[in-house]
Amino acid sequence: IENSEGYFVPDFFYKCYSETYNNPKVISYKLPLLIEKNDVVSAYQNVKHRFDFVHFGQIQSFRNGDNVKEIFKALNITLDVFSTNSMQSDDTFIHHDAISKKELYETITRTKYLVILDNGEPYTKYLPSKVYLYISFTKPILVFGNNKESALKTFLKDYPYFYYHDIDDDIVKLKKFIDTHFENKFYEPIYSEYIQYLPENALNDFINLVIQVLNKK
Repeated sequence: IENSEGYFVPDFFYKCYSETYNNPKVISYKLPLLIEKNDVVSAYQNVKHRFDFVHFGQIQSFRNGDNVKEIFKALNITLDVFSTNSMQSDDTFIHHDAISKKELYETITRTKYLVILDNGEPYTKYLPSKVYLYISFTKPILVFGNNKESALKTFLKDYPYFYYHDIDDDIVKLKKFIDTHFENKFYEPIYSEYIQYLPENALNDFINLVIQVLNKK
């Protein structure tokens, strides 16, 4: 840190770094970023429902995949998983190849619940990056985990369509959330609460410092 012009850390780590090193060179950044509003609104055009529950990404052991699968079995519902990692589909987890950009956005708008498997040890304080993608579309977000230090709980504490299901709890409240009716549409007021994560807002400090350093050379 002392030998750098600036030491960037994700904003959900910033407080810890700031208190530990007490150095003004430690600078927070907000990455990944919110999806541009025009892209989100465009993906909502002519939307037709296709999926009930979707997870994007890998299902590693530190995300309690086996426990989550048992919960889905108990509820008699399926989870569509889009991932670069090949996995065998079964009656509960249905595998799809990874998708990107337009197809990804349209798949999100055609899904009722966006699912996140929260991190466990040794990544308890890491915020899963897909949460920025999810809030961009203002969709209901369902998180499974048993992480007492979850960065997701902090980040989404004011998000109105969010439920964190502790995998060690019974499924009564989970079923109530799943049975809730949510309109499949873009909610401008929700999106506006997170505009600090838009590229033009989130990267100012980063860009300005880079420009300053380059101008010194």
